[in-house]
Amino acid sequence: MKPSSDLVRPLLAIDASGSATVLLLALPGQRPGLWPSAICHGGGCHDAAAAGLLRQNGVTCAEAAIVCTPTALSPADGTFDDRRRMLLWKEAVESGEGAPLRTLRPAAAHACPGCGSTLLADPLAAFAMAALADGRLRARCWEEGVTAVWAGNCRTRVLFLFRDCICASYEHRAGQEADSIAEDIRQIQLNWLPSERVLSSGGSGCFIHHYPPEAEGFRPVYLFGPQRMRFSGMGKMAECPGDPAFAICRGLIDCYARGKAP
Repeated sequence: MKPSSDLVRPLLAIDASGSATVLLLALPGQRPGLWPSAICHGGGCHDAAAAGLLRQNGVTCAEAAIVCTPTALSPADGTFDDRRRMLLWKEAVESGEGAPLRTLRPAAAHACPGCGSTLLADPLAAFAMAALADGRLRARCWEEGVTAVWAGNCRTRVLFLFRDCICASYEHRAGQEADSIAEDIRQIQLNWLPSERVLSSGGSGCFIHHYPPEAEGFRPVYLFGPQRMRFSGMGKMAECPGDPAFAICRGLIDCYARGKAP
């Protein structure tokens, strides 16, 4: 991954989807392995951490902050849970025609201090960006559809990708048996899995957006996330340069930088 060549101004990525919040500051002309980073614990800590990270590195204004948060698509009325989130995610993917970058939403309030704008990414969008930052997966998804699995500590997320676009999404709790997840993936690869079945077993849901015939069944499987060894027999381990805790942040930066490049 070489997003630094596409950067013109500093860019801040924040992954606030887990128990700890991780921050990564991309600086133009600097190798990604040298980008400054920070980790903070506790709710609402990332504004102070972001301001400190920018200040420590002499950045008066980053071009944007991209924040991965489960409430990225949260409606103003505050009625929100995983099932409703998945419905809003489906709408976001369909309105963006499957492009992960087009599912980002501007922050309605509490913009990140020291940043020109703040964009919010649902964890599924952030995972799509992280998956497409893997060079092998991205090259393969232009030849045929691929399946990307995020094995997290709280959630297992699965995306079906073709030519840089999301074709289907699936999310379940991390405690669900690996064999059951694998069977669900096989059913989605066959273009059939009722969302009700996922919901009844405690998952967040699933949906199929669009299955191009050229995708040929999304057979190649790539494994990401801290618990990916649970699924080691299902596919290839994804490339994870640098600290794996910052994989989502690197994906956000890579996708945004490529989307902004002329």
